[in-house]
Amino acid sequence: MLHRFAPLLLVLLWSCAQDGPAAELPAQDGEDRTADFVRTAIPPTAFDSAEHTTVSVPATRYDFGRVRAGRTVRHTYAFTNTGVRPLHFRAVRPSCGCTVASYPTAPVPPGVTTEVELTLATAGLLGRQSRPVVFITNTVPAETTVYLSGEVVP
Repeated sequence: MLHRFAPLLLVLLWSCAQDGPAAELPAQDGEDRTADFVRTAIPPTAFDSAEHTTVSVPATRYDFGRVRAGRTVRHTYAFTNTGVRPLHFRAVRPSCGCTVASYPTAPVPPGVTTEVELTLATAGLLGRQSRPVVFITNTVPAETTVYLSGEVVP
């Protein structure tokens, strides 16, 4: 029985051992290509301290207590550029579509504190909530995470 499948097994092993690039399939509308991104190796880049600064956020977690579902929660965080280079907000990644961040698009000079406002729409949410929002900046580390936490009641 093994002799019937041996050629097929050899072809399968040979094709898996090839070092050539994987075939690139075009993305269909709405198709998630995250897996392709994960498989793609990113070459290390040299650290250039001339581009980076430091940031201080005194309180990274805000507890809004108990609110009724459907209410909007707002909180302002203070981001202080504690470095010697301008602070650039490059991107923001809220954990869900119910959270929106308002942040400066212009560079923040050294020594200046800027405000970042988070808005949480509680419609459709119930129970204990903790919503992280990640800010990508030109700092090391590049990610600063702040949280809106509390309980949404009916």
